[in-house]
Amino acid sequence: RLLVMQRGGQAPGVGWALLVAWAALWYALLWPRRTLLLGAVAVLLLGAGLLVQLELGLGARDTAWLRQVETSCVLLGAGLPAGLLLLQGVARADISRGATEWLLVALALVALAGLLLQVAFGDETGVFDLQPVEFAKLALAALSAHCLALASGSQGRGGWQVWLRLLSPVLLFVLLLAVALVQVDDYSPLLLLLVWATVSLLAWCLASGRRRAAGLLGAACCAVLAGAMALQALGPSLGAAGFYTERFQVWSDPGAHPHTGQQMLLGARAVSEGGWLGMDGLLGLATLGQSAGEALRIPAVQDDFAPSFLLNRHGLLGALLLWTLQALLLGALLHAAACGWRAGAAAKDFRRAWLGRFQCFFLCGGAAFLAGHFLLSWGTNLALFPIMGQPMSFLSAGGSHLLFFICPLLAFGMASIQSLEPSTEISSCRSMSNTKS
Repeated sequence: RLLVMQRGGQAPGVGWALLVAWAALWYALLWPRRTLLLGAVAVLLLGAGLLVQLELGLGARDTAWLRQVETSCVLLGAGLPAGLLLLQGVARADISRGATEWLLVALALVALAGLLLQVAFGDETGVFDLQPVEFAKLALAALSAHCLALASGSQGRGGWQVWLRLLSPVLLFVLLLAVALVQVDDYSPLLLLLVWATVSLLAWCLASGRRRAAGLLGAACCAVLAGAMALQALGPSLGAAGFYTERFQVWSDPGAHPHTGQQMLLGARAVSEGGWLGMDGLLGLATLGQSAGEALRIPAVQDDFAPSFLLNRHGLLGALLLWTLQALLLGALLHAAACGWRAGAAAKDFRRAWLGRFQCFFLCGGAAFLAGHFLLSWGTNLALFPIMGQPMSFLSAGGSHLLFFICPLLAFGMASIQSLEPSTEISSCRSMSNTKS
């Protein structure tokens, strides 16, 4: 109802929206019998994101900027409880594997229908104020987790033919997703798919004991990052030879393209003005609720360039604290994935074994997409990569990303950890939580 009121121009006010958001955070992430590390870190990240959006709204002359934080609050209030209620049955094995497979088929079909609508009626910014690719990422992570769980269970029986048959739905879904993205000229999610595929393959190598293959894959990733740095160093000469597209030319030498490179130049200026302690020298404490200044001139500052505003207002030290929280979140998801794999390996019935493997690969895939968003967003704002047009998870005002990906992933992660604790005796899994105060 709050979202309908806001869309109709009768928003009840940011105070009510914040109350709804914090009630949802408490119910979904902090209310369980044990305060989990995943829930605590997620609350801090979501709180930081709402704070940045609130600062932008209060710092702008136009009160319409407050709609960003109001929308995020309302979507959190709806997405987290709904995701917890819908997904805890899958995470706790309350739903049979057959019903779960039909649910995955429905998710894939809905995601493909959304992509088809985007190709027919939308563009790279989405369709009907939505981004279907965010729901497609969730469906892909779940579908691939199921197929990998089945393939891992049949490892050693049937060879590569069995793997190809079990993974064919994932390959078909990825192909259709890539074609849809190319049709709407949205190429940055293809890099997220590359990160997801790499992490998923790495997770399978580690889980199946293929240490040498995992090491080679890690070395290849380091080589790709080194190559990106080398391309930036050689950028001006290669751009003159016609090697780069316009976006790569702007990235390699933004000073030579002051008009098209305005977003990057204004973002770099905001970052440099922030320094270590922010514009006020007090990590932004003295400027809370004050004018946002020149940082508002950055195009898409509430979305793709929200990290630049954070660096300008709260400094590099504030960004380091945010990086720490992001690393803790990824670590918590991967730790929960490892616990799921161990629980599946120790299970004595095939249903529990499949569920443990499914939890492992789903959480690894979700962590991979989050890591891709963190990497691309920080790289864009710090001019390490060309402008990719991807929001910063938890920080940017990306409604589709928040509702269709972040909320379901957090809900499934919380339900998975809670389902593992009473059924396993692995002490490392229990270290993910502390006793409720």
